Amino acid sequence: MITPQSLYCRTLLHLFLCLSCACFQIEGKPLLSPGDFIIAIDEDFSSRSSSPVSEEVANAIDGNVNTKYLNFGRQNSGVIVTPASGAAAVQSFRLTTANDEPPRDPAAFAIYGTNDQITSTNHSAGNAETWTLVASGERSLPDARFSTAPIVSFGNNVSYSSYCFLVTGLKDEARANSMQFSEIEFFTQPDGQGQSVLAPGDRIIAVHRGSPESSSPVGEEAFRCIDGNTGTKYLNLGRENSGFIVTPGIGRSAVSGFTITTANDFSGRDPVSWELFATNDRIRSVEHSEGKSEQWVPVASGSLTLPSTRFAKGDPVTFNNSTSYASYKFLVRAVKSGAAVVAVQFSEIQFEGNEASGTGLEINSVLYDRVAKTITLSWASEPGQTYTLFYSPDLTNWELDVDDSILSGGEVTSFGPFNVINPGSSTGFYRVQRN
Repeated sequence: MITPQSLYCRTLLHLFLCLSCACFQIEGKPLLSPGDFIIAIDEDFSSRSSSPVSEEVANAIDGNVNTKYLNFGRQNSGVIVTPASGAAAVQSFRLTTANDEPPRDPAAFAIYGTNDQITSTNHSAGNAETWTLVASGERSLPDARFSTAPIVSFGNNVSYSSYCFLVTGLKDEARANSMQFSEIEFFTQPDGQGQSVLAPGDRIIAVHRGSPESSSPVGEEAFRCIDGNTGTKYLNLGRENSGFIVTPGIGRSAVSGFTITTANDFSGRDPVSWELFATNDRIRSVEHSEGKSEQWVPVASGSLTLPSTRFAKGDPVTFNNSTSYASYKFLVRAVKSGAAVVAVQFSEIQFEGNEASGTGLEINSVLYDRVAKTITLSWASEPGQTYTLFYSPDLTNWELDVDDSILSGGEVTSFGPFNVINPGSSTGFYRVQRN
């Protein structure tokens, strides 16, 4: 048996409980600790979108099959269109092939909808809005040129003011240097029935949804900024709009301030503008993603002036927030030297605020069967809730769910015995989070 006190020895098992609570205490305190769940993120996508002058995106809805839309972004390029006719629930679409090169034809697609105002610009990543997936799948277009493909139907009863159509695969990706089609049509009913949604003159922009720009060198990962060691740092090559998502191990908390400590070398990489968001959703975003898989609530934002001295703690930043949340997203909106540097960095960050009261963090027991290589966990819980148990080999990758629907046992919940993940390793990390 491993007692709660022996967990600090870290000889076998590292357990972090993130349990949700109801209200907050009055006294402020540091909220982040080494071992808390944390991942690097960046809201920016790289975009390779570009089109020849005579093959721009407006050709896709001009009603003329002899013109075409071509994008050198290849797969994951497409369009964002806002029909002048207003919001509509699109339930089918149809593509028409363009001239030459069948390998450039779309072979797979994804359609997203939004009611946000479109602020993405032409030939951008098209991710400035919050998008909801409407439909996706494969679509085989005829090899014949200037040929109308069969209609694709899908279920959708939600009206959106704008749609994003992405070509997620090409007919022959190895041979294609671009993506192209001559026309795209949307309809409000399956099988091309109902109202035709798109018309020449509708607002339409070209996009290419590449991949998030987030990346960190080995030894400079996100968890380094809460490891309590100013000699290490978190660096993200995504620069502005990069940051992290963190779930404090103490449970829900009301963050009302933070302090940042500068890292080594270039002061031009220091944050100068920031924004903080919060959520009680289960964290589904993964390391180095855009961090938008949850519903986030803005908490605070502002400017920041850090000392030019390296390894120096900046002045505390405070703001009003009395609402407790399970997880927070911290984004650096600008760095001191802008495009003159390649990254953002800081050695430490600490959130200050009020820890939620109610069901506290209390490990009742952790039982390990060395022969069977199984574990049974028990933790203080809330009646009527469900919990998810996560596993990580390195405190960075938390994608593996041991179980995502553990029913509360009341004031105490026990789970197990379950097989130890990666029993050949001398260490493993488990985290329990209320759903």
